[in-house]
Amino acid sequence: MANIGMGTGNVPESARAIASTKKDLIVCQACLCNTLYIDQNHGLPCCAEHGQLCCFARDHICIGEDTSKFATCSLLGLTCYPKFSCCQPLSHYYDAATHPAVKEKADYYPIFGYCMAGLCFQQPPVFQTIYLKTPTTCLSNDGICCCILHGDCAIPCDEGVPVACTLFYTGLLLYPKVACCTKAGDVFTVKEPLVGGPEIIHGAPRFSDLVEKHVFKKQPEPEESRGETADVA
Repeated sequence: MANIGMGTGNVPESARAIASTKKDLIVCQACLCNTLYIDQNHGLPCCAEHGQLCCFARDHICIGEDTSKFATCSLLGLTCYPKFSCCQPLSHYYDAATHPAVKEKADYYPIFGYCMAGLCFQQPPVFQTIYLKTPTTCLSNDGICCCILHGDCAIPCDEGVPVACTLFYTGLLLYPKVACCTKAGDVFTVKEPLVGGPEIIHGAPRFSDLVEKHVFKKQPEPEESRGETADVA
């Protein structure tokens, strides 16, 4: 089992790295391992969050699409969407070849989840999934709120959350260097983007192939493998 707090002071600063999807966010406020950003280019989803509490984790989407998060319909480990099974890890339900972000959650076990309109869209526009996992920190949260605000925090700090300090909510960064209203990628180390599959998509929900074919009379386009993480507004 991994050590709780693996991202504390025992991990060098150089080992911390933010996700590549955060590199263009403007740092608004920061206090140790709690950072608030402004996303000038973001539209939907309205809210998209990933959180952890000891051995529990949660994915949540409200009105939109974020393919780094995964929808299931589950109750006490019994899952009927996206496929029927029981007490299996997330990698059993989603293929890493078409969902590369599942590699980072391969050992997450869905225990509860709900979703809405799952057959009408490529990803349900509203869902929540709760997992069991090996704990890596006591408490953390990372996600989008109110369309333009993006926050991350962790107690204790972990590798995906930077350590920084600003002067209140002014955007004046004091640590790790002095700057004002700067992009996160200019002050924090950025993690290499996922490779081996489609990019991570943020934006309005896309209709499923079933809807495109039978409602709009369109033929589904073949999927192409793309090697970088990108945002689609």
